[in-house]
Amino acid sequence: NFGIFTIRRLKRILKIIFSAHLNIWLLVLICLFALLEQYLVYNVGIIPSGFYKVLGEKDLNGFWLQVLKATLIIIAICFVISCKKYIINVFYVSSREVLTDK
Repeated sequence: NFGIFTIRRLKRILKIIFSAHLNIWLLVLICLFALLEQYLVYNVGIIPSGFYKVLGEKDLNGFWLQVLKATLIIIAICFVISCKKYIINVFYVSSREVLTDK
């Protein structure tokens, strides 16, 4: 029975969770890391075109530059995903703490 009472309860819970400033900042950080992750994943998608270009031109220095670029992007994605998961877990614990204190 999804009614007005459910919406009121949800509004009340969200008001309690976001009463702590830490939770607001954590949510902002989660959104920023999600955007950064999407940007990096987009850059992974355009890596092959860079390889096609340098391989077509038979540019050895360009090839190694592409390898370095691809490696750094993949490492950055791993770092961003790990940080995002950590912040999500901190947000979860902080939210649970705020909810159980009220």
